[in-house]
Order: sequence, then C-alpha cells, then structure tokens
Amino acid sequence: MPTASRVLLEEHEKIRAIVNPALEAGEDIGERGGAALGEHGAALSALAGLLIGDLSRHAAKEDEILFPAIEAALGSSQGPTAVMRAEHRAIHACGNRYRDLLAGLRVDGSAGAKSSGLARGPDAETAGVSPAAAHPLAEQLRELGDLIGVHFEKEEVVLFPLAESLLPLEEQLALGARLETYPG
Repeated sequence: MPTASRVLLEEHEKIRAIVNPALEAGEDIGERGGAALGEHGAALSALAGLLIGDLSRHAAKEDEILFPAIEAALGSSQGPTAVMRAEHRAIHACGNRYRDLLAGLRVDGSAGAKSSGLARGPDAETAGVSPAAAHPLAEQLRELGDLIGVHFEKEEVVLFPLAESLLPLEEQLALGARLETYPG
C-alpha cells in the first residue's frame, strides 16, 4: 500500500505526460501561429480534458484528504496548505481561460476540421483560425504550464516531504488508501 505522497507523485507523472506535449504544442503555435494548430489538436484537446477531469480530481484529493491531515498536524490552516489551495484556484482559473480560448478556435464543420474540432494543416487560416487568434492560446498555455510546474515543484520539494515528516507512517498509508479510492 503506497503512502499519500507516493500516490500523488504518481499522479503528477501522469498529469505531466499530458501537460508536456500540450506545452510543446504551445511553443510551436507561438512560433507558427494558426498553421500549427492542426498538428496539435489531440494534445490541446487532451489537456482541456485533463483540466476538468484528472487534474481537477487530483487537486480535490489534496484539498480534501492530504491538506487537512497536514493542517491537523501543524495546528494551522494558514501555512503551506493555504498557499497550495490558492495555487489550485489559480491553476483552475488559468485552465478555464485556456479552455475558453481553445473553444473559441473550434471550427464548426469547415473543411479541414477533424475529430479534435480544430483546423488541420496549412489551411488553418482558411478554415477559420487566424494566426493572431492562435497567439493568445500559446500565451495561456505558457502561463498554465508555469503555474502547474511551480506548484508541483513546491509539493514535491516542500509539502510531500513535510507530510512524511509530520505524519506517522500508519496515517500516511491510510491517507494513501483514501486517495486511491477517491470517487471520480
């Protein structure tokens, strides 16, 4: 049975496996504009799904299971968990802006649109996506990537080791079991 930190670290890796390709796509879109969108539709859509699915569930697990245990051990909710909760809200807000921008680039029924709903290939401009419209998406991806990256680093370097030092092993294991069976 894994500890709470181990469960959450494994989730970080799964989340990064979806976030990183989208961030690479954002760099390409930032350089090439609308013409690059079609090549990255799957990665961009996967990130949009992650934001309302697994990433949202991951944050809820931390907010509802791990953070209260740390707060009880510290005797305060005003320490590092308050910072982490604020960062969760910032990530969700940035993710919503990203999803709104992505939805604004969806092409309804035009030539070149594939299952991702984004224009494909070099005809992206003629399919309804201007290069100028793609740049805000690239900027939002950059901001989202920065927020997630810094947040995960703080958890991995500060918060999870803090939990391991504060909580008895039995509690860490019990929390890990609760995290693994979290609804959703």
